[in-house]
Amino acid sequence: DLSLEIKEIEEEIENPISEDCKMFLEDYAKGIKDFKGITEKVAAKPDDINLQIQLSNASEDIYGWASMPQMFQCSQNEAFQKQIEILNEKRDKLLAI
Repeated sequence: DLSLEIKEIEEEIENPISEDCKMFLEDYAKGIKDFKGITEKVAAKPDDINLQIQLSNASEDIYGWASMPQMFQCSQNEAFQKQIEILNEKRDKLLAI
């Protein structure tokens, strides 16, 4: 399942994720989806310099998520960590296509 929808996982039963952290996960999933969209546009028009610039900026953004303060705050929660792992795996698979 490569959908970027955040689904509740078993770890959240004992370790619920705060609303702020859930919003962060949703935003991160949207960022991955947007990045995938840009990569598809670049694949369709590889000579478009504007798309290349967008891709470069988007690449910095998508990999910059790991150093955001919310990531550090929320990563104390085991369920959040698992959700990030799931999203990162989906990101890697989507970008490999």
